[in-house]
Amino acid sequence: MQTLPGSNVVLYALAMACLLSSCATAPKRDESSWNVNRARAWLSKYCSKGPISLSGSVVLQANTREFKGQHPASIRMEKDGSFLLEVTHILGGTLLRLRGRGDSFDIEAPSRPQYNRTGVSRYLGLEVPVLRALLQGELPCPSGAARSAEPETQGPRVRVREGEWDWVYSRTADGGEGVPFAVERVLGKGETPETTARLWIENWDSEGGFARKIRIKTSDGELKWIWRSREP
Repeated sequence: MQTLPGSNVVLYALAMACLLSSCATAPKRDESSWNVNRARAWLSKYCSKGPISLSGSVVLQANTREFKGQHPASIRMEKDGSFLLEVTHILGGTLLRLRGRGDSFDIEAPSRPQYNRTGVSRYLGLEVPVLRALLQGELPCPSGAARSAEPETQGPRVRVREGEWDWVYSRTADGGEGVPFAVERVLGKGETPETTARLWIENWDSEGGFARKIRIKTSDGELKWIWRSREP
């Protein structure tokens, strides 16, 4: 049978149209989603590596029982894990002093001495290692043993379970490496988990490897600080 002139061209055009149509409808990769390997690599990169030595100044906003308002503050961290956060008012007097040593710290509030405490293990519901990591501008994480377990992933969220606690990290949906981000610590109570702490790590300094802005909100109060100067 004789082939009609131009029929091959028509058939080729139809085939290409079908191919292009199938490509156009193919599902696109969601760059904001995590898989297990990607989540492990991200946690390994951003989780706090432990105490470091640094000093600097921040602008701190607070709504706690010890003090309220916006004030200047200084932070000093040592490699042995000790640290000092001192918040002052406009005249230079101390509003709050957190002095940490090992796994406990002292709280001194000169204007509200009824809230002075020694040898405490939590502030705003946060344990010393978590608070220390935040003051360093780093991501607080569960223990190394918990991080070595397989994390649960769902879209831009990853969950790491550690005992009675769930750590939930929410990445930004911009396809980047996941900073800024939010961290939730969820304590399970039956079928209705209760969020006990929520942390926002913002304005990440990729060159310096720390968060320039951090916000904490718990049932005990709120803190937010922005780094003004920082020296290793």
